[in-house]
Amino acid sequence: MNNQSSIINRFSAINSSPSIVSSPSTSEKQHIHSHQSNSFFLPKDWESKNYDYNLHFALKTIFGGNVTPAVAPRLQKGAVIVQMGSCTGPWMMDLATQYPDCRFFGIEIIPNSFLQDFPPLPNVTFERGLPYNEIFEKFKDNSVDYVHLRTCSGYLDVTRWTLLIQDIFRVLKPGGVIRVEDIHNQPSGTVMIESFIETIRNISAANNFDFDIIAKMGTILTQQNFQVIETKKKTIHYGSGGRLAEEFLLFILNSFEQAGDQLGPMLGLDIEDYKHRVEMFCAQCVKNDASMDWYSYVARKP
Repeated sequence: MNNQSSIINRFSAINSSPSIVSSPSTSEKQHIHSHQSNSFFLPKDWESKNYDYNLHFALKTIFGGNVTPAVAPRLQKGAVIVQMGSCTGPWMMDLATQYPDCRFFGIEIIPNSFLQDFPPLPNVTFERGLPYNEIFEKFKDNSVDYVHLRTCSGYLDVTRWTLLIQDIFRVLKPGGVIRVEDIHNQPSGTVMIESFIETIRNISAANNFDFDIIAKMGTILTQQNFQVIETKKKTIHYGSGGRLAEEFLLFILNSFEQAGDQLGPMLGLDIEDYKHRVEMFCAQCVKNDASMDWYSYVARKP
């Protein structure tokens, strides 16, 4: 059995209706409620709180490690590294163990995130839920060697992105680097898939978020006086991407789950209908072997 068939078989009874406005029947709602995280559309573990570990190692795999060739020269003894965004814990602990002579500061911008209590390391400091305007307040001008941003696009609107990149430019040493990793999830293949994505894009725009910002990040960094020195793009197919695709799918599902309280009402859905809609979207992406793109940019402060 091939990878696509294997993944599809983890889903069952996919509703073939292409309409994005259809709602589950009463019996379907009861099924979802009674099974909670064991939805009949999704992997049984899709609400696992360990998805951040899975995403971390999946990204490490597709980009060839925690550190790209453009970043490695900055990780000298005494270097100061700041990491912000999803998977702060796994990435930080992985890299801090590999580079014990560097100092690491992990910042998780979501107050109720899954950031766990990790075994203490003398070169690591974690903070959670800082106001956006205070994230880099503690760092002096020209004091940081490397800033790593991972999957922040869902939490930073256009204005905050601009201010954040300006702050990062201020705190980086001359020759210091910023790396931005994020997903551009624009699958296609059915009316339902494309309508759902277009709806999310419109909701994003109405709230000053740019759904496509990561695809433009090279230009944005250049406009803020950075020199882009490395750009990578990896395409992952939902259906035929094997185990890696499953790990990324769990990240997408959990990201939608975390946004349910905000997105559900904007879509005119209660929480159960919203979850069902997300499940339908992801299931159709797998069935039609749609794809997502992951980007990695490295830029240097002159």
